[in-house]
Amino acid sequence: MTEASPRVSAEHRFELLRHFDATPSQLYRYFTDPKHLSRWFGPKGVRCLNVCVDLRVGGAYRLEMHNSDGTSITLVGRYLELEESSMIRMTWRWQREGETEEGEDTVVTIRFSEAKEGALLTLTHENFSQPDERDRHESGWTSSLDCLEEAIDEDV
Repeated sequence: MTEASPRVSAEHRFELLRHFDATPSQLYRYFTDPKHLSRWFGPKGVRCLNVCVDLRVGGAYRLEMHNSDGTSITLVGRYLELEESSMIRMTWRWQREGETEEGEDTVVTIRFSEAKEGALLTLTHENFSQPDERDRHESGWTSSLDCLEEAIDEDV
């Protein structure tokens, strides 16, 4: 499991563990290949469009998402660490229509490891300023990982 940095309390972070019927390298591609990201990323009812990925440490990513109510929201960030097929660490910031990239970044770390009959994904999202913000993201990630599982099942 991922350890929290000493300055981050439980109210400012969460961790999700999920087993997938895939290899760690396949999961890594689902998180880094725009073709895969556009198929599954986002909670149920959200479509991910216009995916841009500069997959290198310091490189940026941008994912434009459209909700079922017609509103759109954009996720932006930078890759802080990349370990092929085993780990992604990136900043995370929402950019709403007409807004610039302002406010504080949160940080997402995703680890992929071999497990019996597949792979284990460990996702840690931290640096939230408010517990309700953390809870909304935990719910969104849980739904998004359900969508990832469906995409993997379709590909088998």
